[in-house]
Amino acid sequence: MNNSINILRKQLIKNIIREYFTKKDITNENIQLADKIYFNTGKLSDDDKEIILNVTNGDNYTKLIADFYYHIIENSFGLNNVTKQLNQLYNEVKNYNKNVFPIVGYDVNKLDPKQISNVMYSLEKRGQIIKEIKKLPSFALRNLKNDIRKERTISEFNNYLADLNYFMGYYSLLSNRDSNIQIKILKKMFKNNTTLDQLMSFVHDKQNFIGGVEFTKKDVKKLSESEDFEIIYEQGDVMIVRVDSPDGIKAIGCNSLWCFTYGTGFNAAYRQWNEYSHNDMVYVLINFKEKSDSEDFMHVLVKPLTDKEGDLIEYNEDNEDQHPIYNMSNENYYYPYSILNNLFGPNYIEIINNYLNFEN
Repeated sequence: MNNSINILRKQLIKNIIREYFTKKDITNENIQLADKIYFNTGKLSDDDKEIILNVTNGDNYTKLIADFYYHIIENSFGLNNVTKQLNQLYNEVKNYNKNVFPIVGYDVNKLDPKQISNVMYSLEKRGQIIKEIKKLPSFALRNLKNDIRKERTISEFNNYLADLNYFMGYYSLLSNRDSNIQIKILKKMFKNNTTLDQLMSFVHDKQNFIGGVEFTKKDVKKLSESEDFEIIYEQGDVMIVRVDSPDGIKAIGCNSLWCFTYGTGFNAAYRQWNEYSHNDMVYVLINFKEKSDSEDFMHVLVKPLTDKEGDLIEYNEDNEDQHPIYNMSNENYYYPYSILNNLFGPNYIEIINNYLNFEN
């Protein structure tokens, strides 16, 4: 047993020594290569060398940082922040993770000199993206995993950063919303395998809901001028709007999380409309006593509440797919009559028969 331990210990020591000298050889090669290309040729001065070595301490990234430095002084109008820029690039290179916003064709040990500029600017944009995206909660980052692991070019990094900044501007508005609403919106935003493109579509469709923008009677009446809507009931602070198209529900439901009011493309909301509307219509029940960013400001009724004989339908609590009514956070209710009683009082059955019949 002791003999086996001694053999393993000796092998471990050999591996450590080999690794040490391998790293030392790589470091020496990098410094020698930087000397050969830049310092011995006069492309860079001794002062330039000192700046570079102060950043790298002469490690195996010295040649690459020298490449970056030479590119900076050859193409920049001022060098006031060159040390800061080098330190940022050095940190990006040293901490580079190929599974986190990888750069197309990037290999620190096999870098094409013609790609120095693209790599340098890709690293800078990548660093800005990572800094910004870390502001998102951990579950959101997990659901963005595939998007984060995708390789990108410099132009794709530029576009991604611009879109990310746009999205984060709207994301920051969530801080003004109730914490329960925030959680519900975030769960809608960050589904499994979410991409930034999908998030951009979400905030485009739901920017009012995210920011809690007011939705007034005047807004609803303006919408009703379209053939997609009709206000069929208005009494005090309560209104019923019949909606006859997917475009109509997207417009009046812009402050909601109803599934047929948003999507990544033209067909998404239309498919949901075909699945959830009844006889190609739904009813939106509005309570103007509630704030327009409240969950209970609007409810959407997607199924009839009476059968062919005119009797109230008793919906099954366990079958969520059959629930007829949803609040603005897209929470469903298997017993809608308590909501109707709250809106219309004890005569709610008359309201159902006269206004919510789906033209059965």
